[in-house]
Formats: sequence, structure tokens, C-alpha cells
Amino acid sequence: MVLCVFNVFGFFAFGLIKSISKYNQERTILFSEQPRVDWQIEGVRRNTSLKVVVIGESVNRRYLSVMGSRWDTTPFLAGSNQVAAYTQYYAPGPNTVSSLVRTFSYSSMEDGSFDQHRNVVALARAAGYATHWISNQHTLGPRDTLVAKMGRQADTFRFLRQGAIVEPARDDFALLNYLRSLLDKPGAIEPDSVIFLHMMGSHPYVCTKVRDMRIAFESGQGQNVDCYLTSLVKLDNFLHELSLLLKKYQPSYDIIFVSDHSLRVAPLSETERWMDRIHFQTKNIHVEPNVREAYETALLRIDSGREQALHIETPLSGFDFFHLYANWLGVQGRWVRAEKNLDQPVSSAPIRVFDWKNMVPAESLPDEPPLLPAK
Repeated sequence: MVLCVFNVFGFFAFGLIKSISKYNQERTILFSEQPRVDWQIEGVRRNTSLKVVVIGESVNRRYLSVMGSRWDTTPFLAGSNQVAAYTQYYAPGPNTVSSLVRTFSYSSMEDGSFDQHRNVVALARAAGYATHWISNQHTLGPRDTLVAKMGRQADTFRFLRQGAIVEPARDDFALLNYLRSLLDKPGAIEPDSVIFLHMMGSHPYVCTKVRDMRIAFESGQGQNVDCYLTSLVKLDNFLHELSLLLKKYQPSYDIIFVSDHSLRVAPLSETERWMDRIHFQTKNIHVEPNVREAYETALLRIDSGREQALHIETPLSGFDFFHLYANWLGVQGRWVRAEKNLDQPVSSAPIRVFDWKNMVPAESLPDEPPLLPAK
């Protein structure tokens, strides 16, 4: 018994030391000084729209009805004339840490490299925009340290989970509540602003994210899939409420929604089907770098000035998101490719993705058809 206790204590102490070491390393990254970057900006074509970038989590575009899915997950997006859906958008990587730093930085689809100092927040500030970062993800953690560092470069930033080690999942609608509180304060949000909202979204384990909702689907593939589909309905509700909120304060607004990556959504195995019956957590929705589905995520735009919905089928890579975003801001300069824009984007094909080890052609990855609702 004494030996057992000693071993447990030893494992605990080892884990604690390892956690402290990791925390200190991440603090060094997070709070290190940002070097000066010469953006060589030649001009900025501004407009009066309030600009919002919504950062989603773990969204598989195959299950969005606005993208053509037979699952009715996005009634607002699918029915709005203000929405442009980019139906062939690919994340650079299969999880947050590998994908979002490349999405939000000047990066290369040739070798997967990225320059964390040339990022979307730093560019907006260099172009003269006021920037505000509101996150529902932790400020420190292996998934988002570099992303959190980008957020801390904004003129104002708020991490709703900051300081908590263990806490229940905070609802993403808290982001809208906090944004509303800023919009209520005269001068807190300048008309010429870029606002970033970083969601928890459909992050596993997703059933914890939809406890306030009626589960909207019976997929026949277990509660994990039912909750996942319901979480996409919640995303649709979130973007609808955000649109209404912005409209109340400023008639002209422009929203980009981009998810960090997708997930593998698989049928239940026989073992998992048994686990699901006794309400054990199954893993038929998971990060999987070796399937094409893991990179097929969502890119959307909601423009208050748009009068007709668009479905743009041009293949686009998250490695080009930096340019799409820069042109959305109206930035012209040395580091911005003008042909990579949201209005008439040129193709990124052939698409290559980073599978944690190598850059590989997306088309070379094995593929399975999406789960379909019963007829």
C-alpha cells in the first residue's frame, strides 16, 4: 500500500513539474516582445462597415446545410441573402495548434512554414484599424498559445476563461454579451474597428456545449453525432444573433466566419454502439490527420450590403486566408496578393495540407462519404 501511494505521488509530482515547466515555456512565448515589422503598406481602401472575424472550432462543412448538406443545421445561413458560402475551403491543419497559426499568419502552402509576427491582428493595426479580441478559449494552453499571443496584440483583449484552471464550459453566447456591453459604451468600439470573437464552438466533447438545447437530430449514430449536429444549429443561432446585434448598433457590418479545422465524423463501431447505449462517451467524432474530411471546414461571409446569396465553389486554402483577409480590409502592399480576395477569389488548387509531419496533397488522403439522415 505504501509503495502504491508513493508511486501515485511520484506520478503526480512528475506531472506537476512537467505542467509547471510547460506553463513557463508558454508564458515566455505569450509575453515575449513583438518585434517591429515593416509591412510596406502602399494604401488602405477603407469602408464604413464594422468588421467582425468569428473564429469557429471543429466545424465540418459537410454537415452545414448552407453548404448543401441534407442535415438542416443552418436555417439562418441557408436562408439569408447576405451570406456568401465558400464551399471548397480547406484548413491548413487537422487541429487548432497546427491550423490556426497558419490560417492567421503569412504562411506558405509549399512547405507549411508561417511567420507568426506577420499576423491578422498586427496587420489590422498597421493598417490603422482599431482591434478588439474577445476569446472564449483559454489564454494559456497547448492548443492556443500562439493564437492567444496574437490576441494580446489587439488594442483591447479579453479572455473570458482567463485565470481558471478547471471550470465548466462557458457558453459562447457570453461572447455576444461581452460585445454588447462594449457596444453600449460610447467610444468603446470605434466605427473603424476589427473585432475578433474566438468561440469554443463544436470542440469535443460536444455534448457539454449544447446542454441548454433540445437535441435536434436522431442520427442513429449515437449521442455524440446528435450533439455535434445540434452544435452546428447553435453556431447558426450564434451568427444570427451576432448579425442582429451589429445591425442594432451599426447598419453596415461585415462578418467573416472561419473555423480552425474539421473533424472526422464516423459511424459507430459495434463496441461504440454498446457504449452509447449505456451512455459512455464514444470517440466516433475525433481529430484525424490522415483523412480528407479533417480539413474540409467552413468559410463564410455575412455582408449587410449583400442582396443575393452566393455559393463560391473555387477551391481555397487556409494558407491563403491571410490574403483574403487583407484584401477584405482593403490593404494594398508588398505582403498582400491582390488576386486572393473574397469577391472573386482565384483558386488555391492544388490544395496541400499539413498532416502534423508533412505537406501532402488533400486529394491523396482517403475519403469516406458523410453520414446522411434517414429518408
